[in-house]
Amino acid sequence: YNLDNCLTGYGTTGGPDFTLSASQNGSIDGLGRLVNASETIGAASHSLSYSYDSTGQLKTWQMDAVQHNYSYDKAGNVQNMTVGQNATNYGYTGDLMTSAGTSGLNWDDNGRLKTSLTASLVYNWDGKLRSATSGSNSLSCKYDPDGNRIYKNSTADGSQKYIVDIAGELPVVLLAVNNDPNVQMGDYAFYYANAQILAQHAHTNPADPNFYVTYFYLHDRLGSVRAVINTSGSIVNSYTYEPFGKNYAVSETVYNPFGFTGQWYDSEIGQYYLRARQYEPTLMRFTDKDLQFGERELPLTIHKYLYCLNDPVNNIDPSGEIYMNVANALQAATTVYSAGLLIAAYGTDKQNFELIVAGGFIMQLTPLAYGLGLGFGDKVVTVTRWGDPGTGPGWVMGGGKNPLNYLLSGKWQPGMGNQFAAYGTGHSWQVMASELGFPSGWKWVFGFFGQLVLK
Repeated sequence: YNLDNCLTGYGTTGGPDFTLSASQNGSIDGLGRLVNASETIGAASHSLSYSYDSTGQLKTWQMDAVQHNYSYDKAGNVQNMTVGQNATNYGYTGDLMTSAGTSGLNWDDNGRLKTSLTASLVYNWDGKLRSATSGSNSLSCKYDPDGNRIYKNSTADGSQKYIVDIAGELPVVLLAVNNDPNVQMGDYAFYYANAQILAQHAHTNPADPNFYVTYFYLHDRLGSVRAVINTSGSIVNSYTYEPFGKNYAVSETVYNPFGFTGQWYDSEIGQYYLRARQYEPTLMRFTDKDLQFGERELPLTIHKYLYCLNDPVNNIDPSGEIYMNVANALQAATTVYSAGLLIAAYGTDKQNFELIVAGGFIMQLTPLAYGLGLGFGDKVVTVTRWGDPGTGPGWVMGGGKNPLNYLLSGKWQPGMGNQFAAYGTGHSWQVMASELGFPSGWKWVFGFFGQLVLK
């Protein structure tokens, strides 16, 4: 990490049973953006560089000796992409991309992509992908009442039913069960940490219910799957992506549905299922409109189809609704962990058990801080205030009006700078996450209990 707690490099060496070489080291500018990087995944090594325009959009990127250049209009629509000496021009009707090079694109009356470069798409009433065809490939999907995909039938993977865990911040597929006797795909169990895929158990032998093979995942700073390894430490799958997620180089020997930013890849049509919407990396945009409101201070957030404000190098969008800044998340998590470690160490030196416990507690808040950092990426969030009327600057509680937030606000108990306010005085409204910050001075710790400052 650098002095601003931004991640500048990582590496893995394997374990007691094998050696695995995987690393990435980079340079970060003053805004926390990656500008240079060198990476090694197994036998593959690359040198990369990135530059950005005045609005933060990716302007150029270079991998090894090949440079890519992008130009945008004032609304954020990419007008031209140049790769070496080859240029691709894009045409629009409003913000709907109608042509990419010599290929035409069609949209339905609801603003959903109907014909992409290679696929024909059909949607449900709520915008979820229902079916698609691309040449000889096809798929059809079904969803639960909350919009989570629970079934997929495709020419590539056969018929799969999904058991979805909805308890975390993002819904994730725990089990993929294949009931098609004509496709020997098997059943798969997936393991995650904070919605990031870590491992899979593949049951690929129907004759032996106790037979399964375990594979582990290696990621880059965005959470993209860069390699899948077996229990011997051998790389069985490897992936390299362009910044917007298009496959640059892929080598696969085992089944793996996860790819760019660690999300589910519909290989039949070349799109990512990002929960709320489908994302097509070749077009560098979503196939359906964003239902979230934008922020007037950040004009690119008003655009309904852009992926991560045209900066996919430093942002991710696993929900399909809200972009998240990776640098903010890592910086918040590292700062919290360091603060907790410092407090615990000081308590140990002074033999103060309460400080040791407090430091350990703060260290345990690291994942929460990571999530808060991602949340400040920017998005619309709900805040609540008790006692103090109005929606102007000042203290607020993150989240809605509920007994837990009221308890954590301290408004039920005067003291420590609080003034009593009855529960019934609480009112909630929505703001942009970028308008929120932690309290200053010693009161910063209150931020971990949801007490924030509206700027």
